[in-house]
Amino acid sequence: MTIEFTAEQQAEVDRIVGKTRQEARDRVKNEFEAEMTKRQEDAERVKLAENNEYKELAEKLGVQVSELESYKEQVGKYQEIMQGVLDYELKDMSDEAKKAVESLPGDVTVKLKWLNDNKTLFENQTGDGVGTPALGRPSGGKNKSRFMPTGL
Repeated sequence: MTIEFTAEQQAEVDRIVGKTRQEARDRVKNEFEAEMTKRQEDAERVKLAENNEYKELAEKLGVQVSELESYKEQVGKYQEIMQGVLDYELKDMSDEAKKAVESLPGDVTVKLKWLNDNKTLFENQTGDGVGTPALGRPSGGKNKSRFMPTGL
């Protein structure tokens, strides 16, 4: 059995179905827009939270940078002191010996360590200005400098 509608009835059914479909589309559209708005707000909150964390991280790094700058100043002072010790150790040596020590590659700590390890080479020079050790003396570095700790 088939139901047939008159033209007026079919028009009414079409209007009701069209209205229902339009309402459903509007409802889905509104739900979609509400979901998108919520997601955008959530993303903005996450972004703000990350920015706040970056702000905290930047503050922590700023503190670390200032600490490192104070360490840098201390290292500079220690290098000046060590350079003074090196100058003191070199003051009684011949010019050739001074040039030899100063030409060593590395910073003042390397030169002081080398000088400490090889102190006996420069003791009791024979007068030729090169720092030849006296005969019978071991060159094993037994006479260490009192200014430079060993093991650096």
